[in-house]
Amino acid sequence: MPRLTDFLTPARIQIHAGPGPVSRDAVLDSLAELLAGVSHSTPGELSRSMREREALQSTGIGGGVAVPHCFVDAAPAQHAALVLFPRGVEFGALDGGLVHIAVGVVGPRRPTDHLRVLARVSRLLHAEEMRAELLRAEAPEQVMELLRVRDEGVG
Repeated sequence: MPRLTDFLTPARIQIHAGPGPVSRDAVLDSLAELLAGVSHSTPGELSRSMREREALQSTGIGGGVAVPHCFVDAAPAQHAALVLFPRGVEFGALDGGLVHIAVGVVGPRRPTDHLRVLARVSRLLHAEEMRAELLRAEAPEQVMELLRVRDEGVG
């Protein structure tokens, strides 16, 4: 089973600790910026695709986590980006709560591969203590190390 750290790099991790409201669209724009180069798309195209997916049903899966995702035919493989918002973002999550961790996933139209990545993200971030540790992280490299260690223990 592939690991999330196979699809994510420190360069595609952002930590937003500042004050002020952040919108769901701003989260999608941040993820699109991080994923544009590796997916062979523009940030605008990715952001638009993620918004279209969100219009079907929120990818805010609960527990403070959202997993915005879309297919990109030009993408050579599955890729992920992660954005942390310790103060929380109103995202229309299924549980009605704020989103603190957003993991964007883009890849070619290979639904099985795509679903494997989404399932891996869900399993990794299911544990409340893992989410809390991520939100205390101060640098992308620290986030990667937390994910790498946890990823080794998740089947």
